[in-house]
Amino acid sequence: MTPLALTRAVHIAASAVALGLPAVLALIVAPLCAARRTATSATAGSPAAAREIIRRVLPPALATLVGALALELISGAIWIVGQAASMSGRAPLDALRSGAVATLLAHTGFGHAMLARLGFALLLAALLPLLRRAPPERVPALLSAVGIAGAGGFVALAWTGHAAATEGGAGIVHLIADASHLLAAGVWLGGIVALALLFAVVRAAPRPAALRLAGAASRRFSPIGVLCVATLTLSGIVNSWLLVGDLPHLLGTEYGRLLILKVALFAAMVAVAALNRMSLTPRLVASGSNDARARTALAGLFRNVVIEAILGLAVVWIVGSLGQLPPGLHDEVVWPFAWRLSGEALVIPEVNRDVGIAILATAVGVMLLVVAGVSRGTRLWAVPAGLALIAFFVATPFRLLSVAAFPTSFQRSPIPYETASIARGMTLFAAHCATCHGGAGRGDGPAAAGLAVGPADLTAAHVLEHPEGELFWWIGNGIADSAMPGFAATLDPASRWDLVNFVRTLPIGGLAAGLTADIGDAAPAAPDFPFELADGRQATLRDSLEQGPLLLAFADEAASSARLEALAAMRSQLTESGLAVLVVSETAGVASLPMAVVDPSVGEVYRLIATPLGKQAEPPPHLEFLIDRNGFVRRLARGIEAASADDASRLLEQVRVLGERPLAPLAAGPHVH
Repeated sequence: MTPLALTRAVHIAASAVALGLPAVLALIVAPLCAARRTATSATAGSPAAAREIIRRVLPPALATLVGALALELISGAIWIVGQAASMSGRAPLDALRSGAVATLLAHTGFGHAMLARLGFALLLAALLPLLRRAPPERVPALLSAVGIAGAGGFVALAWTGHAAATEGGAGIVHLIADASHLLAAGVWLGGIVALALLFAVVRAAPRPAALRLAGAASRRFSPIGVLCVATLTLSGIVNSWLLVGDLPHLLGTEYGRLLILKVALFAAMVAVAALNRMSLTPRLVASGSNDARARTALAGLFRNVVIEAILGLAVVWIVGSLGQLPPGLHDEVVWPFAWRLSGEALVIPEVNRDVGIAILATAVGVMLLVVAGVSRGTRLWAVPAGLALIAFFVATPFRLLSVAAFPTSFQRSPIPYETASIARGMTLFAAHCATCHGGAGRGDGPAAAGLAVGPADLTAAHVLEHPEGELFWWIGNGIADSAMPGFAATLDPASRWDLVNFVRTLPIGGLAAGLTADIGDAAPAAPDFPFELADGRQATLRDSLEQGPLLLAFADEAASSARLEALAAMRSQLTESGLAVLVVSETAGVASLPMAVVDPSVGEVYRLIATPLGKQAEPPPHLEFLIDRNGFVRRLARGIEAASADDASRLLEQVRVLGERPLAPLAAGPHVH
């Protein structure tokens, strides 16, 4: 744990006490001071006893609040300096001297949130002397005011963490969820401290009235605890979804594994709280005049709230570390298992059937256990039958759908899918892979004939079914039980990712119904590339797509003149429909069409994409790619196709469809279905 993470954890723990301790005392004890004496209030003790307990709890509570406030201010100051040092790259003292701290406070969201927290802390500090001198009848109101000040400062922590970095509508949802999470956590954790102080005071003088009041206070805290647990659970799910996203990032990142530990500790706290709610609190309330039973129940409650407090501190310690780590969704996944689940086998009817039977049988087993839980008469047969079904069938889907996995299986390429990377991969492939796989990647290289197991045909569509992280692993480490060697010793990671980008481009030309003059179901990603226009402006393909779809034409002087003239004539119609045109050519052009100057590798890569599967012939010299605004190729017209008489109306209709909805989701891979 880094010093900054430890400082953050101390700050959060102290802030939680400043919120929860006064708020819970105001909610569960103070109302009993003014309770009327009724036939049912005997179980809660008299108002006089409640006021006596408040009088005795208040001094240690105030001392705890003063200590928490001091820790909050000191740790907050250290946190600010440490954050300024981290952001400026200076030592802490240098950050103070150079004005980096002042810049942080004045010009960042983190600084503004910490200034707001300072304001609430000063308000809380002003209220504590009033609380110390207040008459008994004013104590509840002042406790509530202190709790509100603590709540305001604690909720402001949401603007110092990952939630503040989330943009758009998701950012608003994230901030609301994080603020709710903090508020519930502060009430629960600080409330545990309040209960511990209350139980300690009552145990020191366990008179019957005090014992009854302790039972009433514990009972009043139960619904508060349930509300806190529900809020923590729901907001935690939202936060986890936004920060982790999926199972690989949960299991394969440091952030995700710490989050699992946090959830496990939270579950343990809930289990202890459930024991208090369902067993010890009812025993204390029902003990009546039996002081021995009441004292035993109270001792158990005191022990359990101490355990809860220790578990809560462990959770806060983890939260301090999580705040200093990149969210799992933005970190590199290192998959910890030798297998992963894949739905590829579901295309086999027998596997599909067996998995369905297993899921149904497991569901029946769970239902039998539920029935046994609510009906004692069925337990003799329902429990063993349910357990037998679950034990026999629960592992079937995992057995049938699991495939080999590697540490990099869920990693995505850090090298963008762009023509420069694919071109580098093409050169590397020719130098290291063509001997076996052949120059076109079809597995027909000169060394292939001498191998017991022939090299894979990398132009086959199934190549795209392999995660890019697994291709990266095989390139670096080889493939077991094959002649495929590993190149980790000779190729650095960036070069291996370039090879992955090239290999995942090879099959695209043969995607069924995906690259025709009509919009198909499959869509390859259009590799990005930089270009320069005739007027000197520079941009990239991705930049251009931010304005809408694009018709990218690769032209040739002999084959493209008539087509370019036709595009120029219909340019106003295309512009009105939202379609931009970009022409790449060294020899052909029309003055009214934007002409792009690009690296020669751009045309080479796009012609590779246009080459049909298994065809040796060169693609036509004129090619047109209709690219949607998400960066996927939705239409490819080759040569004569692009110059057909009805192409203008068909193209305008396709642009209209593209304008109504994105036909491919945002993705980083080279194709989608």
